Amino acid sequence: MSGSGRVRRTLGMVSVVVSLGTVQAAQVNWGSERFATNLTSGGASSAMDAGFTFELGAFEPGFAPTVANRNEWVAHWHAAGSSSYNETFRFVTGSVIVDSSDPDFSPQNQGYIWGFDSRASGQTVEWILITHPSWMWPAASGIATPVEWCVADATIAIVGQINAPDESCHMRSASLVLGMDANDPLLWLETTFGSSSMNPEIAGWEADPDGDGISNMMEFALGTAALAGGDGTGISLGFESIAGATYQTLTIERVRRSAIDYIPEVSSDLAHWVSGAESIDIMEDSESRLAFRDRMPREASRRFIRLSVRFRSGN
Repeated sequence: MSGSGRVRRTLGMVSVVVSLGTVQAAQVNWGSERFATNLTSGGASSAMDAGFTFELGAFEPGFAPTVANRNEWVAHWHAAGSSSYNETFRFVTGSVIVDSSDPDFSPQNQGYIWGFDSRASGQTVEWILITHPSWMWPAASGIATPVEWCVADATIAIVGQINAPDESCHMRSASLVLGMDANDPLLWLETTFGSSSMNPEIAGWEADPDGDGISNMMEFALGTAALAGGDGTGISLGFESIAGATYQTLTIERVRRSAIDYIPEVSSDLAHWVSGAESIDIMEDSESRLAFRDRMPREASRRFIRLSVRFRSGN
C-alpha cells in the first residue's frame, strides 16, 4: 500500500490526513462550545448528562429528515464518527476522516450532528439534530486542510433548539416518541407551528395564538385548526327529556387522539367538577364523536357541563 501524509495540529488535537491510493480522504473536526448551557426538553433545570451520545454523519442521498419521518432516521443514517457528551465540561468534540468517494459522504450530500439519549423504538427519547447549509462533505485529494463544523455555527435544528436568541441554551434536545402515528403531540406542534413550534407563547399547550378562546391542547384534542380562529370546534350543547325531567347533554365532533384522555365533567357551582359513571351517562364514544349526558336533571339545581382533556401518562 502506498500513500503520503503529514501531521497537522488543529484545535488542540493531533491529526493526520492521508490519501491512500484512489481513496479520497477528507477530515472534519466537529463539536460544541465548552462550558455551555445544554439542556433537555425538561427545561432550565434539566441539563444534558453523560447519557447523551453525539454522532457526526449523513443520511442516504435523497432522504431528507423531518419530524414526520423520524421513525425512519436510523435506517437511513450513516455515522462518520461518535463522541460521548462530556458532562463535566459540558461539550462534545470529535474528528473524523471520511472517504469523499462514498456517496453518503460526497460533496453533494449534507452533514449533520445528531445527539440522543436512546434510539430504541417504542420509547420516549431526547433527540437533537442540527446542520448548516454549508455542511457539505469536503472533497479531498492528497493532503487537505480539515474543515470545522461547530454547533455555534449551526443554523438549522430539525428537532431540538440551538443557540437560543435569549442565550438560554447552546443546545436543547426535544422529547420524541418513536413508533407513534402522525397524531402524536410533537408532530402536531411541528406541522402546525413550524419554526415557532418551540415558542411557548405561540405553541405552548395553554396558549391560544388565534385568539378564539380555545387552547392549543383542546385544538389538538379535537382536531381543529389552532391558527384559523372562528367557531369551528364542533361542540354543541343540548337537552334531553326523560320521564318529564330535562337533562343537559354535550356532543363533541372530534378526531380522537391516542395521546389524550377525554374527561366529561359536570358541576352545580362551576367550582367543583365531577366525572365518572355516577355523574355522567356516555351516549356515544367513537373515533369521530363523543356525546354524554348529565345524570342529574336541570330541575334539581343549576347544572353545568364541559369536556376536559389531558395528556395520558407518558406523553
